[in-house]
Amino acid sequence: MVFHPPEPGWSVVGVFVGRTGLTMIGVRHTDGRKVGLQLNKAGSRPSTAIAPVSELGSSVRGHPAEVANGGTMLAWDEAEHGWFLQTLPMSTPFASAAAVAAFADAFEVVDHATFEAWLPPEMRAALRDNPDAGAVNWDEGRGIQVMP
Repeated sequence: MVFHPPEPGWSVVGVFVGRTGLTMIGVRHTDGRKVGLQLNKAGSRPSTAIAPVSELGSSVRGHPAEVANGGTMLAWDEAEHGWFLQTLPMSTPFASAAAVAAFADAFEVVDHATFEAWLPPEMRAALRDNPDAGAVNWDEGRGIQVMP
């Protein structure tokens, strides 16, 4: 999965890759909006996402979805993963739950080689150099953290 900014001003500010299949990407816009996307094993959704997405016609990216916190959290299954997209606290809000759902289209499901090529160079190197690590995290402010 990779991020393609839907408009100017968006940048990737964090990437977490866990060896158990958990992947997270954090993005930020210059206007203050912040979004996090978490990918888990299929069928794995946070317990806070419990209501059908009626405002969105019950789907995100063409998949049945659930919503929580007035549309700031969305969850759905796609490409053998449980997706969880949320606007982050202390963030400039999106106009509506539909706008948050539309933002999900900025993420593309890709093969592993394409994902690795998309990663920041230091993240690629850390994953390559630490094949037995439990997880590798890259944060634009703190750099690389390797977890056992």
